[in-house]
Amino acid sequence: MAMGGGTVSGPTSVRRAGNQVDVLNAVTSVLAVVALVMVTVVAWVAISSSSPENDALRTLSQSEAVLANETQAVNAAIGRLDTARADGIAHAEEFAASLAEAAGAADDAALAVADKARTDYLAALGALAMPAAIEVYSAPAVGEQSLASIGAAIDAVAIRTGEVAATAETVSDLRTQVQTLGRTFVAAMAAFAATIPPAAAAIVDASPDAEESFREAVLASADAVAATALAAPDSAATLTAYAAAVAALRDDQERAERAIAEERAAREEAERQRQQSTGGGSGTTDPTTPTDPTVPIDPTTPVDPVEPPPTDPGTGDSGQ
Repeated sequence: MAMGGGTVSGPTSVRRAGNQVDVLNAVTSVLAVVALVMVTVVAWVAISSSSPENDALRTLSQSEAVLANETQAVNAAIGRLDTARADGIAHAEEFAASLAEAAGAADDAALAVADKARTDYLAALGALAMPAAIEVYSAPAVGEQSLASIGAAIDAVAIRTGEVAATAETVSDLRTQVQTLGRTFVAAMAAFAATIPPAAAAIVDASPDAEESFREAVLASADAVAATALAAPDSAATLTAYAAAVAALRDDQERAERAIAEERAAREEAERQRQQSTGGGSGTTDPTTPTDPTVPIDPTTPVDPVEPPPTDPGTGDSGQ
């Protein structure tokens, strides 16, 4: 009986396991069918809701978004262009005073070329026609059920997009011009800066009597000008400092020359007084002074003339 009971219990448990597997398979199959039906329904709804008007509205919305982005980008580029142009003008104007101060402290021809480059740069920047910022596009009201209305709105966006693209191209060209003008001006100023040390050396050689500190200041400030190449607005200060050092050197040279002249005049005066105190000593003879100091002659006392003896008219002899 025990064995019989055991034999019956075995198959029963196997059948239960098989039933559980069948249920899981059935549930999985049902879920798959449901999912398929849901996908089909969603697709059918999407297809059934699609229309030319909806497609056109989506195109319009996308076009407006692209236009807004492009407008923002071009306006930012216009702002950078305005800043670059203003910086260039400020750069050129900053050197107006320092170049004027360098007159007489630099090579005249090189200075004239540099100042002409500055004025040409300013004139070219001033002649540029800068574009104005683009206004944000305002979309007109659209009839969502009217293809004609939506199409007209799409065309308007396309026209504005073309205008924005044309402005972007203009801004790009202007940016290239501003950059080229700036490089030309910077090169001209660098060429001028290179002439400053030789000019400074000549000025120092022409001021041999000034104190050494003034001479060294001129040479050092000239080297500073050459090092900056006058490539930025703040480097104008180095040119101003150089001109001031040259002016100080020349002032000290004039002071030294005055001191030398005064010293020479003092020596000459001392020598004159010494000669006067020793009775002359110059080796010259006063025509009013008698040649023989032991026989003074008073020029105011008349001297009787010596008359010759009478002569005998008959013989021509004297009375002896």
